[in-house]
Amino acid sequence: MNGLVNENLHLQLMQEFEVDYFKDKDKTIVDLITVMGSVYCVDVSVTARKTHLSIEIPVFHVEVWQGLTNRLRLLLKWVSGEDYQISFKPFNKDLIARKERQMKLSLYGPNQRIVSLFSGGLDSLTGAYYNFKNDISSDYIGFLNKREEATKQRFLADFYKKKLNPTPDIILIEKPVDKKRHYTQATRSLLYFSLAVAKAYYNQSNQVNLYENGVLTLNPNLYDRFTTKTTHPKTLFEYNNLLEDLNINVQVKHPLLFKTKGESINEMNLDFKGVIKDSFTCGAGRSDVLKVHVGQCGVCIPCLLRKISMAAYDNEQYDVYITLIMKNRILNQMYIIMNLFLMCNTFKNMCSS
Repeated sequence: MNGLVNENLHLQLMQEFEVDYFKDKDKTIVDLITVMGSVYCVDVSVTARKTHLSIEIPVFHVEVWQGLTNRLRLLLKWVSGEDYQISFKPFNKDLIARKERQMKLSLYGPNQRIVSLFSGGLDSLTGAYYNFKNDISSDYIGFLNKREEATKQRFLADFYKKKLNPTPDIILIEKPVDKKRHYTQATRSLLYFSLAVAKAYYNQSNQVNLYENGVLTLNPNLYDRFTTKTTHPKTLFEYNNLLEDLNINVQVKHPLLFKTKGESINEMNLDFKGVIKDSFTCGAGRSDVLKVHVGQCGVCIPCLLRKISMAAYDNEQYDVYITLIMKNRILNQMYIIMNLFLMCNTFKNMCSS
């Protein structure tokens, strides 16, 4: 399938940034956002999978990206399992002229702060506490979710602004595709990283922190269930290598890689534990048309992993769940979780032997 690329895509995604089209490095950042944004749009818009997804992407530095085509394809294959046929073309010069006139000035100036990924979930909350505890000055960036999730995100954003010092910039960006046709959205993390890299670049910083952990970091494949490889060390290694090849002096790091989710939660102080109930992990509303989000369902795989992590250190009193799923489904999900932990123990034993 041929991917149709919106040549105004970076303008849509980078509304909060002041782009100087006379600076070569700014053009490199625009290219990165355009490439990863274009891939994401095709990824979530094509229903037939295991096909050759063809896409032609407009960039400033055509020759540079042509030289990186194989590296990019390998990264996309690793993350999504799909074969992307990618080519590049120059930006339309008339569009560039219009973009120069349309791009608004950013509200945020360079402040040398690192950038942390913000989802509104429990992992990113533990990351905010990590920054707080270690006196790390950080801004936050993420995608704006829908309905109840968006409400939770805004609540946590307000909490961060009141609690963290200096007061962080928190940018929530509308996803470029309103109605997805394919729901695994495996390449979303690459766009997520790239937006954070752009923010770090305009902050004049060189670091993006990703806070996400737990057994799903191992990306187990059970019962044909697909898990993204957002936190896999290979993903970060390959993505950081791509940044290096582009001469972008920013790296994505994972400070909590060797901590369990339960450990990270337990380390938080009472103020942060007090807003655990306002973080959102539940995936039931996205996958089950019969479930309307009213709090955490408590029985989908993300909720079960969350509950296990909370229970491991007797922190369940800080969370709330509303269980609406039948008993046999609960047992089935628990069976899957048990297999996840068996796989993790096997992996741990292999590493230690």
